Amino acid sequence: MPRVRVVACLVAISAVAVGCGSSGAKSSTSSGGTTGSATGGTTCNPHCGAHAFCNVDAGEATCQCRSGYEGCSSDGGMVCVDLQTDSENCNACGLACTAPMSCNGGKCSCVPSAFIANCPGTGCADLRSDPNHCGGCKGSMVVCGPGEVCASIDGGLGSCECSDPTLTGCPSGCVDLTSDPFNCGCCGNACLPGDAGGSLMCPGGGACACPGTTMQCPTPTNMCGLCVDPNWDPNNCNGCGNTCFASGASVTCDAGICFCGDAGTSIICPDFSCPDMETDPNNCGGCGNVCTASDAPVVCKGGMCFCGASGIGTICPDGTCPDFNTDVHDCGGCNMPCFVPTPYCSGGQCSATPDGGP
Repeated sequence: MPRVRVVACLVAISAVAVGCGSSGAKSSTSSGGTTGSATGGTTCNPHCGAHAFCNVDAGEATCQCRSGYEGCSSDGGMVCVDLQTDSENCNACGLACTAPMSCNGGKCSCVPSAFIANCPGTGCADLRSDPNHCGGCKGSMVVCGPGEVCASIDGGLGSCECSDPTLTGCPSGCVDLTSDPFNCGCCGNACLPGDAGGSLMCPGGGACACPGTTMQCPTPTNMCGLCVDPNWDPNNCNGCGNTCFASGASVTCDAGICFCGDAGTSIICPDFSCPDMETDPNNCGGCGNVCTASDAPVVCKGGMCFCGASGIGTICPDGTCPDFNTDVHDCGGCNMPCFVPTPYCSGGQCSATPDGGP
């Protein structure tokens, strides 16, 4: 093994890490790259670094690499490295592997792990920082957009974040949700043409400037809201979220009021039904108007309650269906009683005899 005195002060890059001392004293270089004098000619000072040992030859102490390791320069000194596994010196000193590849068997290669993946078509990727494979390979839809960086949170897989904290990451890139007309309030919410020259308008606060009588309301497909007309929109009738509904019937919104049917000709009852108020005995002429009689069947005709299946008799206020031709309490009409001297009812008129005679 060569020995170097201070007089020459030469450094050889070989299997031995060598340094220069002073005043004729022997010196050695540890794997950390520092130099120092030998003590008594038998001690390396400072101590040799990793994968090295102190060799004393003819009273001169030097640090030498152990078997299987080579001495390579590093930060002005020498270090003992395994050229089969050292990613900074792979197969030869100074041949560094490009991150995130590592040295395996003297060759730079991609070794999959929790954060390193060999992505199809593109090769080795660090899923914590690669903007083209942020959190996964491209097939996972993890390509960062314009203005975004791939950042690892709490040491886990990366996620696309905007480099400007005031912006929000959308599929189209980092945008300002308070003013971007194509991402107004949330990603993908494009405003309708506004009143000012037909341009898209998101004037601030993340709300579209809706034209005319329209207003911005959330929809099932866009929770940020779209411009709708509350005068005619059945999902936002007279206001956002006021949905017209009827059980078993279609509905419409007309001038901000919910109606039954496509033509919007009848109102929706409180029980969300759309009855035919012309014929429904439970909603005759209006919601909840029930036709009843204590002594006869009833029907609803033209929005009015009548007695009998044919609907020719009037229901009296006391809930009865009297025969106005013969009933002495309702002779000729409701609450028209017959008294002496004409206690009988015949043909709807009070008379002195049952057959209607005088």
